[in-house]
Amino acid sequence: MTKLKLHDYILPLQKVYEAHSNAEQALAMSAYMKNLFPFLGIPSPARKEIFKQHLATYGLPEYQDLFAIVKSCYAQPEREYHYFAIDLAGKFAKKADESFVPIMEFMIVKNSWWDSVDSTASNCTRDFFKKNVSLQVPVTRKWMDSGNMWLQRAALLFQLNYRNETNEKLLYNYIKELKHSNEFFIQKAIGWALREYAKSNKVSVANFLRTVELKPLSIREAKKHF
Repeated sequence: MTKLKLHDYILPLQKVYEAHSNAEQALAMSAYMKNLFPFLGIPSPARKEIFKQHLATYGLPEYQDLFAIVKSCYAQPEREYHYFAIDLAGKFAKKADESFVPIMEFMIVKNSWWDSVDSTASNCTRDFFKKNVSLQVPVTRKWMDSGNMWLQRAALLFQLNYRNETNEKLLYNYIKELKHSNEFFIQKAIGWALREYAKSNKVSVANFLRTVELKPLSIREAKKHF
């Protein structure tokens, strides 16, 4: 496979990644992800240190260049580049405006699997929507209506760790809309979202579980730490 040219900001990263690649590890990491993506074989601790060193050396790019860098990373087949893009975008999530939404959507729907979608949720959507409260409903409503399972999962998970700031009505409405889904990753997300919210409002979640019929997997996930 011929790789597309990397953005200038990522060119130095390419050399570091290749120096830290491990063919045996790469096969194991790819197998863990159902062989959906090739890997360079860089373990998470080493990858995070490389990210840290890259930022220390080259700094953050200009925000107007972020989307081009993200797209350049996602044009590479190896999964480590996708992770770098998500981590980099996360550095802008707390200060970004509405123009950040297409970047998040791109990372959710491009080369989608639970690892990238959940990482986008924890690095980007959580912080972005916590700051841009007025965009929570219009943006996630669009995601719910999209029919895309990964956007719907992101809509369920963006409030993880919001605790007392959780928009309970919104969370419960989205769960009710998707409660009959047969998608494994939707059922898991429902349970995960409820389990996290229960850490700050156990009574509300317990009542919800008593009154709303959910799939068995969602219930098991929700009750894991009750």
